[in-house]
Amino acid sequence: MAGVASGSAQRRSAEAERAIVRPAYEPTRDASSARARSRWVLLAAGALLVLFAACAGTDDDGGAAPIPDGGAPEGSAIPDARADDAEASADVDAEAIRCSGELCLVDLPNAAVYGLTRWVFAGVVVDPVIGAWAIANGVDGDEAATAQVLHFEGGGWKVVHSARLAVSAETKSVRLSSLASDGQGHIVAVGTARSEPTGVILRSDGQTFTVTAFDEDLRAVWASESSTFVAGGGGRIFRAEADGGWADESAETGDFLTIWGTGPDDLYVAGSKLDEDFGMSFGHIGHRAAGDAGAPAWSFQSFAPPAAPFPGLGEIGAGVTAGARRFFSTREALASWKDDDGEPRWIYDELKLPVPLRGFWARSQSEIWAVGEIGRVYRFDGTTWKDAFLVFNGAPLTAPLTAVGGTSAGEVFFVGDGVALRRAAP
Repeated sequence: MAGVASGSAQRRSAEAERAIVRPAYEPTRDASSARARSRWVLLAAGALLVLFAACAGTDDDGGAAPIPDGGAPEGSAIPDARADDAEASADVDAEAIRCSGELCLVDLPNAAVYGLTRWVFAGVVVDPVIGAWAIANGVDGDEAATAQVLHFEGGGWKVVHSARLAVSAETKSVRLSSLASDGQGHIVAVGTARSEPTGVILRSDGQTFTVTAFDEDLRAVWASESSTFVAGGGGRIFRAEADGGWADESAETGDFLTIWGTGPDDLYVAGSKLDEDFGMSFGHIGHRAAGDAGAPAWSFQSFAPPAAPFPGLGEIGAGVTAGARRFFSTREALASWKDDDGEPRWIYDELKLPVPLRGFWARSQSEIWAVGEIGRVYRFDGTTWKDAFLVFNGAPLTAPLTAVGGTSAGEVFFVGDGVALRRAAP
């Protein structure tokens, strides 16, 4: 029957298949020896190939053969990208440790070299001519140490001057509390002598430094191209004159800690004033503006209850003005300026401060920076304040921040107690 093999034919066919395939599955002793010899030959050949490849990868002196300028050839077992990826990974890890968002830690000199326990910054400014400058003091226990003036260069802060006051044949250590720039290549700082009941004024063009005595307790300074103002305890305010003297513009009692403004005719001083009725001090603020006759004059306001728009406002430590935006801060609150139907007044700002703010800097009225206790950095975008929430190497920044300053391009410097940060220009 077509397509069907008989039984005997099937048996013969199966026997023929077994005869053909048997050597493959049941080798004889001679065949096994041949297979073993073949395996040794193959192993020896493989070893020679490995040795040859190793020799091909070295130069005549036994060193590694140089990689061509174009990198590893196509199909190489170790592509160039692997090394680049490793470097990129290392950069990312380092950045994650030193940077938090746009803000990165800045290296500081060894404080002990200058007799300080640690760097405690009191001010930072950026002059468009001579760059970024800062002043720093030691902690309260560093009584013998004097204030240091630092300049930002090479990616870090460098000490360029140890401020001292010459008294007769001696030099006295000083403590600086405020720093300003006139925007024309000059900086000015104020403070007090450590062992003398006198104020001091430091001036510099970035190359030479002079420290002179001042009869008043100075705590704050503000400067512009045309004017310089200083203020301090006892409600004292002075304006620099062209002949090098100082015009006294003091008008009220109180203790002023800060000065800010947009110009001589829009200038604020602030601090605190003792209210004798309550037996305690409250926030106190003065504003210098052109009067009805055109001549500038000071007006003052105290935030003692019940006349204050929000009673119980304590010592004012910092403030800022940028266009129509005006803010000041105390240990209890942030206040902003509001103009309702021609009735300008200070009000509580919507930002509920978890910590006191200690410094402001404005690039514009839609970019204002503020720094404060427990490492807090805030930015005002023209509508609301936003917390930067700084975290370095997995831990939040907790050191107090005391001052902030920047450039018109958007580079910003932040300084505080043992810490300095920088935000590169966008």
